[in-house]
Amino acid sequence: MDTKWIVALIAIVVSLIVGIIASRIVRATMSKENRPESVRAVAKSVASLVFSLCLIIGLVVALGVVNETALEQLPKDVVAYIPRVLSAAIVLIGANIIGALVTTVLEQSLGHVSATMRRRVPAIVRGVITAFAVLIAAAQIGIDTEILTLAVAAIFFSIGLTAALVAGLGSRDVASELAAGRAVKRIVNPGDMVAYGTTAGRVINLHSVGLELETGEGQTIVVPHSNLISQAVHIARAEPIDADIEIDPATGSDASDEDVD
Repeated sequence: MDTKWIVALIAIVVSLIVGIIASRIVRATMSKENRPESVRAVAKSVASLVFSLCLIIGLVVALGVVNETALEQLPKDVVAYIPRVLSAAIVLIGANIIGALVTTVLEQSLGHVSATMRRRVPAIVRGVITAFAVLIAAAQIGIDTEILTLAVAAIFFSIGLTAALVAGLGSRDVASELAAGRAVKRIVNPGDMVAYGTTAGRVINLHSVGLELETGEGQTIVVPHSNLISQAVHIARAEPIDADIEIDPATGSDASDEDVD
C-alpha cells in the first residue's frame, strides 16, 4: 500500500478517536448537575458537533495527503457550494416557520375534536410540509430527487387510497343503517315497547343509525336499525299509529308510498 494512503488512514482513525474522546468530555462537562437546564439540554447536540468537526478535520488532512491539488481546490469548491447550501437552509427554515404557524392554527380550530385528533392532525400536516421542504432543499443542493419524489408520491398515494377505501367501506354501512332507520322511524315511536330475539325495552329515542332502548334492568342500549328489519319484532304501542305502514323485508324500506318522517 502507498505510504500516502497509510498516512491518510492514520489521520482518519486518529480523528475518530480524538472526536470520540472530545465529545464525551464535552457532554460530561455540560451535563453536570450544577449546569443550567438549558445547557444540559443541548449537551448531546454540542457533543455530536464536536465529534463531527474532529472527523472533518481528519478527512481534510487525509485528502491533503493523498491529493494536494484536490485540497487546494477544496476552498474554491466550498465557496461555490455555499449559495446552494444557504438556499436549502432558507427553504428548511421557511418550511419550519410555516409548519409552526399551520400547527398553531389547526390546534386552535380543532378544539371541538378529541385530544388524539388534535395531536395527530397538526403533526401529519407539519410532516407533509417538512417532506416537501426537504425535497426542495435537496434539489437546491444538487441532489437528484427523482427517486425521492417517486417514493413520496407512492407514500401519499397509498395513504390516500387507504383513506378512500376506509371511508367508502365505512360509508356503506352507515348508508345502510340510515336507510333502515327511515323505515323504522315510520312504525316505532318514543314510548313504544319493542322486543326482538332476547332483547326488549322501551323506546327512548330514535337516532339516525340506531334505536335507543331502556331495558327492564334500567340499562340503556342502542340497537342498530338493521337488526330490527332483519327479524320479527314485537311492538307494544304507546299510542296508535297507521296500521297500514309495514317494513318490506326484501328492501328494508317502507312498503307504503307515503313518505312520513
